[in-house]
Amino acid sequence: MKKFLIIGANSDIGYELTKILASKKNKLILISRNISRLELKKKILKKKYNIICKTLHFDLEDLKNFDNVLNRIDTDLNIIIFTSGYYEKPEKNLKKINIINFEGPSLFIDKILNNKNFKNIEQIICLSSIAADRNKNINQYASSKKKLSTYLSEQNKINKNIIIKNIKPGYVDTKMTKNYNLNKYLTSNPKYIAKMIYTYIQSEEHTIYIPSYWKFLMKIYNLIPKFFIRQ
Repeated sequence: MKKFLIIGANSDIGYELTKILASKKNKLILISRNISRLELKKKILKKKYNIICKTLHFDLEDLKNFDNVLNRIDTDLNIIIFTSGYYEKPEKNLKKINIINFEGPSLFIDKILNNKNFKNIEQIICLSSIAADRNKNINQYASSKKKLSTYLSEQNKINKNIIIKNIKPGYVDTKMTKNYNLNKYLTSNPKYIAKMIYTYIQSEEHTIYIPSYWKFLMKIYNLIPKFFIRQ
């Protein structure tokens, strides 16, 4: 049994993951911007699985409030998982995209790694995106995920006692992507992504594609001349 901190627990993937973790009797701390929705999820989890579950309000865009949030988080954490993210098309809120997908997570991780009170952390897991692999048609979303992936790789080299994992899902059918025309043959559902994340918690791999074929698809994508790729 471990104690997990799930950041972005209101997301489709985040909630599916909390259900898996709860079914295994792990202790949970769920944090998200919408605390009222989170409280409803907490009630469901506690009633169904009879687990210890706490909730905290946390806004990834409020960078100045990170220290206050950290002071309210249990220091005996074992695993931190970021399932938060922000995507929009067309892109209008460029600053928001960068903060939620890169600046916020990287700052939070920095503060955790530099806080001597968190002595029991074994893993930090972040959901990035296959967009981080794009070498052409890079928008703000892809750029922010690319920066996050680079940051996670660098932290892996520096922090030898904590496993830092970069998980890159492909297309996922979520509330965030419901209005976008995703290829149905390449699109996964949140429950599958959550199941695979849980599986990879047991692994020592650092960079993980879900499904795994996306690693090869992105290599092929980067070989295609830009002229033939739809914006």
